[in-house]
Amino acid sequence: MDLSIKPLRCMVAVAELESFTRAAERLNMTQPSLSIQISQLERHLGFRLFERSTRQVELTAEGEFLLEHAARLIQESDRLMNAAREIRGDLKNRLRLGAALYTFDIVERRQLIEGFVDAYPKIDLRVDAHPQVGILQALAGHNLDVALIIGLAIPDADFEGGRRGELIFPASLRRLTIRRERVGLRVPVDSPLAAYSVIPAVALAGQTVIVPSAEHGAQLMQPILDFLIASGATIIEPPEATGTAIERYGRRFKLPALTFGWFDQPLDCGTVRRDFEVLDLCTEFAILTRQNSGEGATARFLAFAERTCGLAQAA
Repeated sequence: MDLSIKPLRCMVAVAELESFTRAAERLNMTQPSLSIQISQLERHLGFRLFERSTRQVELTAEGEFLLEHAARLIQESDRLMNAAREIRGDLKNRLRLGAALYTFDIVERRQLIEGFVDAYPKIDLRVDAHPQVGILQALAGHNLDVALIIGLAIPDADFEGGRRGELIFPASLRRLTIRRERVGLRVPVDSPLAAYSVIPAVALAGQTVIVPSAEHGAQLMQPILDFLIASGATIIEPPEATGTAIERYGRRFKLPALTFGWFDQPLDCGTVRRDFEVLDLCTEFAILTRQNSGEGATARFLAFAERTCGLAQAA
């Protein structure tokens, strides 16, 4: 029994919106046409999908069971059509780029995006500013062509098998590294730690250090926490434990705060940046693409990045 995608789209829209009227508006069709699609699908399947009343529309038990499968078929159909359009060259002048909003102040991000727009005005560039976990999922699902990310490359098995983190990504993705930054500390200018050009582990004993949350990725955060604890430091995770917020808490409470090094601070902010003598851990700002992204607008973006930033392919 073969099924058409169109009635499945109608079913999913009605289920999500709980309304034939709103679903018809989303799909740009009339309500009678949508109702016909649903009725024909129900006859084809041999069971009802919705319980209809004057006040609401609800999925039947059979409809609930079918919904996830229908959504998956629609997603796969969209991927197939995107692939077909790429083969025909329809997408050669469109670029879907993901870059988390908190990377906005990174100089190279602005150079790449704004410079590319100036150099290729005919390419339709769209920037997705969701968190990096979502951006990586969109890239893997062929809903993005390119991702600009901050993070640590880890083996695919660790990435797939563990809990996802905001600052980790699979090493198998094609990658152009723009810049690396060492993990270090932002310390108050009047702290004893500020006297060191590079902080030795013994100097951390008895110090209270503000750290970001584990949501940044266990493979990145656990070595840092282990090092600080082994050095005798006390670690504190503030209520807002993002990479930028912890530096703000450090300034407010005059405590050392971990820094990933990506967000510049004013010269008069009252803190100085110091590296660790022992812990040599870096995150990188990189361009990620799928391994087969070698044509069209994606290829032009990668070539532009290489010219602009003098990059070398890392993976």
